[in-house]
Amino acid sequence: MDRYTRFKAKRGNNGGMIVASMFLNGNRNVMGDKMSGFQVIMKQVSSRSFRVSVKGFVDGYTCNQLEDVFNEIFGQGIYNLFIDLSRVHYISCKGIGVFLGALGLAKKNNGKIVLVNPNPNVMEILNLLELSALFAIDYEPVEELVTVDNRVMSLSE
Repeated sequence: MDRYTRFKAKRGNNGGMIVASMFLNGNRNVMGDKMSGFQVIMKQVSSRSFRVSVKGFVDGYTCNQLEDVFNEIFGQGIYNLFIDLSRVHYISCKGIGVFLGALGLAKKNNGKIVLVNPNPNVMEILNLLELSALFAIDYEPVEELVTVDNRVMSLSE
């Protein structure tokens, strides 16, 4: 039996937003915390960029769904991503690998990935692995960021 009770991805007439949710069957403890669910919401914010909001744990059980979301966006020829990590409390090495793979593909196609408001736990992992120098990191509200002529800007600029 599959360990996940539900995985849904739907595309609606809601401004290009796609919601992918996965909820675990039963309770699973990770580092002492109960994992209630993983969610990714992506929304196109300009003709050349997407906002991706991630909630939950990014680990071996959930990173494939996140990778699918990135691949769907890249499949549309869009390589600028603003990834809100404020509600991600844990990221595993497999999760880091998904972000590094996405960053490599984005850069190869003259795009950029901006990690927005990373949770302190996630930021600590990025710093320990010396990856914070590879990613653009911003602490602005993700709604305030856009890309103009392939340059990341805040709306206040």
